[in-house]
Order: sequence, then structure tokens, then C-alpha cells
Amino acid sequence: MNPVRYLVILLIAGTLSGCDRPVNPDALTVTLEPTEEPEAFYREGLGRRTTTDAPGLWAVVSQLPRAESAVIRNPRSGAEVTVALFAARRSVGGSDIEISAEAADALGIGEEPVAVTVTAVRVEPNLVVPKDVF
Repeated sequence: MNPVRYLVILLIAGTLSGCDRPVNPDALTVTLEPTEEPEAFYREGLGRRTTTDAPGLWAVVSQLPRAESAVIRNPRSGAEVTVALFAARRSVGGSDIEISAEAADALGIGEEPVAVTVTAVRVEPNLVVPKDVF
């Protein structure tokens, strides 16, 4: 997306977010939709429960270009959870993906590593323009 267009959309979204008025169907609106972006980051590997006691929904992987939001899926159970995804500064203990205890619980991961997929999620602004506005 063009950076200038992105900035304009964010400015409009910020302006609209403070409005307490009813939604006008003839007005510009901005929606922020999370979208899976496998081209940004995708990994299949063994996910294991962390041994740390850091709370929250997060995971750590190696070779991540930048911090992301991501959805982790356990294909065997069909469970999925959205997490904050961080780059590992070190090996993550013989497993490809280190998963927080809270996220591991949501995915049904116990003491043994489980095959999972990790897909980046990006939130893109979408400007909705009524037909007769411009």
C-alpha cells in the first residue's frame, strides 16, 4: 500500500474513532480487518510449551524478520490462537517454535512438542467510500 494513502487512512480512522455519533451510511468509513499474510511469514514446525512463566498469548521463532501478530494452528486438533510473534535471539530449545503456556493451552499442547503452523497476520485499513461521495 502507498505510504501516503496509508497515512491518510490512519488519519481519517483516528478522526472517526473519536466520534460518538451514529454511523452515517453516506459517510466515509474505515475498517481495520486482520488478514493472514503467509507471504510475510509462514512456518511449519514443532511447537513446544515454554518453560518460562511469562503470561500472555505469544510465541518465539527463529529467523523472523520483524515482530508480527500471527495465528498458530494445531492441524491435528483444529485449534488456533492469535499471538504476538517474536524473533528468537537464541535457539528455542530444539524446537522450531516456543509457545507461551496460555497459547499452548488454547492449542492443546502439553509437555510433548506438536506440529503446528504459524502465519503472520497484518491489519490493513480499508477505506469504504459511498458511491456518491467523490
